[in-house]
Amino acid sequence: MSEGNKAELVERRSELLAQVALTASLDIDVHPFDVGGQNRIDLVCTIRPEVERGLQGFMPFGVLLWGTAKELKTGEDATKFAKSHRKIDAQKMVVYSIPVIALLFSMVNDAGYFAWVAEPEKESERLLHRKDLDFTAFDKKQLDRLILRIKKWYLKVYDTIVTTDDAAYVKGE
Repeated sequence: MSEGNKAELVERRSELLAQVALTASLDIDVHPFDVGGQNRIDLVCTIRPEVERGLQGFMPFGVLLWGTAKELKTGEDATKFAKSHRKIDAQKMVVYSIPVIALLFSMVNDAGYFAWVAEPEKESERLLHRKDLDFTAFDKKQLDRLILRIKKWYLKVYDTIVTTDDAAYVKGE
């Protein structure tokens, strides 16, 4: 198999593995999103709202998606792989306005690893943009923690990003 065909296969399988891993939570929708360039978002995921908890609309987060035909046995292996393949120029660092994660899949045993790229801060409405990614194994438990973290962040920013003019709304303006 040529290197080009192999790279294409790894990319396609990585997207399929991401679809499966992310939809292990049935309140996640996954949408392809390719705008090109380094640090591009490959997927936009939306968490369906929980109106009873005060969350309305949709809660998006981005996914940078990588794959390799190499075996990655641990999060440390995934972190080393990412460091050797991700070149960050501080001058060109992308600033995201939604939470963003990186998912890395090894085609050997379909092992998945996760790292925050734009991480919701626990005590504020800000997103912490990470230059150095620290990968950990990605499983259903990790997905549930990720979703909870993003939902909590959206609850914090809700009043900042959503306002209504009740008088105008009532008048139909």
